[in-house]
Amino acid sequence: MILRSTFLAGESPKTFFRDIAQSLHEKEIKKHFGSRTEFRRGDPVVEAPVCFMLFTNRSGSNYLAELLKATRSFSGFGESTNSDAVINNSVRFGARSLAEYYYTLVQTYGTEAPVFGLKVNVQQTVFLLKAGIIPNVFPDARWIWIQRSDVLAQAISLYFAQSTLQWTSEQAGNGTEVAYDFEEIASRMRGISRNNANLGRLVGALGLEPATVIYETVLKRPHWAVRTIAEHFGMEYRAPRLRSIPISKQTDPRKEAFRARFIAEARAALGWTLAPAG
Repeated sequence: MILRSTFLAGESPKTFFRDIAQSLHEKEIKKHFGSRTEFRRGDPVVEAPVCFMLFTNRSGSNYLAELLKATRSFSGFGESTNSDAVINNSVRFGARSLAEYYYTLVQTYGTEAPVFGLKVNVQQTVFLLKAGIIPNVFPDARWIWIQRSDVLAQAISLYFAQSTLQWTSEQAGNGTEVAYDFEEIASRMRGISRNNANLGRLVGALGLEPATVIYETVLKRPHWAVRTIAEHFGMEYRAPRLRSIPISKQTDPRKEAFRARFIAEARAALGWTLAPAG
């Protein structure tokens, strides 16, 4: 006898991704392009390979992007899928559709290296699939999935970045004094975990087979990470010029203090205490 879950009774291919919410970026892009958001027959097609980097906030995507660009095998990987960049560049390009925008983007900025890269979160990926941009504009789509094993550290990093507006080591930030807040960190931890799960569902259900790398390993073994990705794509390995990377890991002793306090409070809530000796 096969046991069936009643949690999602009536689940079908049509409903499987419905719970992945439409983002503000998607709404703004649809508002700008209207009916020309979706791919149409005759829209331009990018024949060259394009690499999509799947990420969640503070998973190390910016560092990995700079590492890959330092090999001179990859270019791009900017914030070009966000609505402000899409709309502003489309106006500058004279692009009348979303397909024209992405085609012109690659033609304009993708000549410096064999593979152009785009960073996409789970909502942006679903949007590009539903709009037909993938696979019609990008028939040779390749995938990287950057993950961070320490989700708590990732949540704390996101809390700091959103509070200070310092997203990379190059930025000065607004000088905000960040205070410890269990609720704020826990909320971000839940959101990251949910997005990780949704990415896993998307990758598995669509058979994407990405080159998967862990942020902590990328930091410790950058050459190994680059070699792993190159081999996955069947590309020649080129060593990254590490000194040319403009960003570095952001360190702050307060983050470690927040992490230790959060762990102590979470353990106490579950009764994780040592029994008295003897």
